[in-house]
Amino acid sequence: QKVVDKLATMNLAMVLLAGKEFSKCLVPSGFQVFENSALLENYIENVRPRGYLILLKGSRGMKLENVTGKL
Repeated sequence: QKVVDKLATMNLAMVLLAGKEFSKCLVPSGFQVFENSALLENYIENVRPRGYLILLKGSRGMKLENVTGKL
């Protein structure tokens, strides 16, 4: 919840969160939560966000390297 709360104080155009823990959090409207990195990967592949600074942070088990290939 602390990560979500901190992100909510920032002026971010898009917030995409991946992981089961985030689905337990109270997230502001406009934040999107994906149960796992595969769902996030699919979203990025279909939406193709451009013109954003993208920060990926996760544990090794999240396999976020698969997401970076779609950016």
